[in-house]
Amino acid sequence: MGDFMECISISYRSAPEEIRKRFVFSSGETGKKEREDFLKEAGEAVLISTCNRTEVYAAGEGGFLRLETALAQKGRMETTELRGIIRRFSGEKACAHLYRVA
Repeated sequence: MGDFMECISISYRSAPEEIRKRFVFSSGETGKKEREDFLKEAGEAVLISTCNRTEVYAAGEGGFLRLETALAQKGRMETTELRGIIRRFSGEKACAHLYRVA
């Protein structure tokens, strides 16, 4: 299973607070709709969002492109700009990263 898991992470280690704020999902009904719309764009994915990080995990190969596109739209930036602030994990490294932050 770990061979097909991919993760994109934006955290205090990769981006300053003013950038991270662009990737925060609201709470309540507004946030619920926002998360649902985001996950439709991201495909088969799981979203983890806290005050210090936003991470998206996807199953299946080719997930990075879907995740990058969805996150770039959320952060109102080009994917090339997004690539400068994200950390990418795939396979067993994505699984290990998930266990570390959980």
